[in-house]
Amino acid sequence: MLTQRHLALIRAALQFFDEELVPSGMEVIRFYLDTPMDPEVTHVEIRMLRTMLGRAELKCGRFNRRTGDLVEVPYQELIATDNPTEVDSQPAVLLLLH
Repeated sequence: MLTQRHLALIRAALQFFDEELVPSGMEVIRFYLDTPMDPEVTHVEIRMLRTMLGRAELKCGRFNRRTGDLVEVPYQELIATDNPTEVDSQPAVLLLLH
């Protein structure tokens, strides 16, 4: 499950990517992409993504597959209480982009 710690690592990796790889161009970047990018990745695009992820927040909860309801639950409570009797319910993480 995606956590605040994971989000911080993604932000740091993206900063490194922006500062160290983007200036070298697509010849270097292409090696790290698992999907071909056309047109090429730009510094502006990476900056926009960094800004978006910098303002992002994670919300945790339980999602009921039967009803479609999502109930917010604090992360620590979510990982501490795995209730196997709630067969229609599963942990969920929502990434909110501002």
